[in-house]
Amino acid sequence: MLRACRRLLRPHGRLAFFTIEVTPGLPPDLHRRAVAAGPPTPAGPDIAGLLHKARFVDVVAEDRTPDYLETAKAWLAARLRHRDEMRPVDPATYDLRIDEAHVAIPAIEAGLLCRRLYVARRS
Repeated sequence: MLRACRRLLRPHGRLAFFTIEVTPGLPPDLHRRAVAAGPPTPAGPDIAGLLHKARFVDVVAEDRTPDYLETAKAWLAARLRHRDEMRPVDPATYDLRIDEAHVAIPAIEAGLLCRRLYVARRS
């Protein structure tokens, strides 16, 4: 997929995207907790390596976990604030999102999940 993205870019064009990742180096029990708390498919540990393999250059990975935590808390607060309007539309999905937030936020705070911004340039 990254090679297809590379072909779409002009020479020296840039690619930027966010990932949510399990923090590398966790012991097995915490790794399982992080996977359970994260999105359905948290990114693998070597995104930068995949970018290099696809012949991108100037690959930079920035940790944006504090922004991720702030956003997760803001989404939860907004959903709770607007519960009376949102929940009747789709109660099962609403309840699922609330439950997911109550699992993800402590996992982010515990350092089990991180968010990274990747920027790379086509050579």
